[in-house]
Amino acid sequence: MKIPTWIYVLVFILAIATACVGTNVWLHGNAHVAYCLFVFFLASNVLVCIWEICLYAHRDYVHERVDYWEQTGTTTGRTPAINYLDSRISIAEAFTTKQWADAWAAYSIYDRSYVDRRSYGFIVDIGNGFVTLLPTLFLLFAYTVKFRPAIVVGIVGLMVSWQWIHATAMYIASFFIAQRQKLIPKLQTNILIWGINTAWILFGLLGGYVSVRLIIENNYTVFGT
Repeated sequence: MKIPTWIYVLVFILAIATACVGTNVWLHGNAHVAYCLFVFFLASNVLVCIWEICLYAHRDYVHERVDYWEQTGTTTGRTPAINYLDSRISIAEAFTTKQWADAWAAYSIYDRSYVDRRSYGFIVDIGNGFVTLLPTLFLLFAYTVKFRPAIVVGIVGLMVSWQWIHATAMYIASFFIAQRQKLIPKLQTNILIWGINTAWILFGLLGGYVSVRLIIENNYTVFGT
């Protein structure tokens, strides 16, 4: 049985977020709004990090698949992002790294950085995948179980938050400096470039605030506990 790709994406994120929130309520008796927002974002970042590692592992495959997604878009009249998320895959395919590397082939229709290994976009996303996956998992566990002193968790959170802000801002700048927005419709630029990437900047800023509170207060009251 094959189901749409977007369902696997949603299930992955919700499974992590639900497990963390459920554990937090069981251990501490509450689920603060700031905590829930961060858990959902961190779960999403775990998925993105995995995708970025897949990009590196299958960079040649990504280059080969661009024409397929371009032709699919022409045939269906839909955007590559919709075509990819709506493509049906089996459970076995969902556990293959090539399936998730294919997301970058579809995204390359919007930004050719991902088929150019010399570009900032290609390098920074690979770097984000390898560098922030473990800290993201650490923060998910630490925010939920609170197994380390708040000051330690705050320091890690502050470093990761700055990385999200800096790397994302530089990616957006590189996209527009290279004039890539002229190659895609304005609506897609607003949704895929501004909309999605802005989330990493906003949560980076919120993460900075939360981390400073954790460091200064050396407790978890910022999350209501």
